[in-house]
Amino acid sequence: MKQITMAVIATLFSLGAFATESYNETPEKFIKTIKESHYQEAIDSLYPGSEYWKTPEGQAEKAGFSAKMEKAGEYRFHELLSEKKVGSRYVVLSYLVGFKNRPLFFSIVMYKPEDLWIAKGIQFDEAPQNIKNLSLQ
Repeated sequence: MKQITMAVIATLFSLGAFATESYNETPEKFIKTIKESHYQEAIDSLYPGSEYWKTPEGQAEKAGFSAKMEKAGEYRFHELLSEKKVGSRYVVLSYLVGFKNRPLFFSIVMYKPEDLWIAKGIQFDEAPQNIKNLSLQ
């Protein structure tokens, strides 16, 4: 009986792992691009086709992001800390991303207006309490 119970629990956990949303793989592409040290391209991966990032203001923001990433050092790891859903079409994903010199906390807001998820915002900081949507509980 104990083996059957363990098998049922294992099955339920594996089904839960497959049920998670991929969000068009946007967060994964972002993290992968950071891992490759292509920081400005990481922003572009979140907002494909956005005209804002081509403006002088957008370019300056990307340069600032890139400078902060370079100071953090080489990528070491990342982990999803929380996934806060608001209904079925809005979610805040919070990540801890480890670098050689310091950890950074990221919060990515995803929205699904129709069939595809799109990134609506990102925040990052060394201190988790400075990230508005980050939940460590």
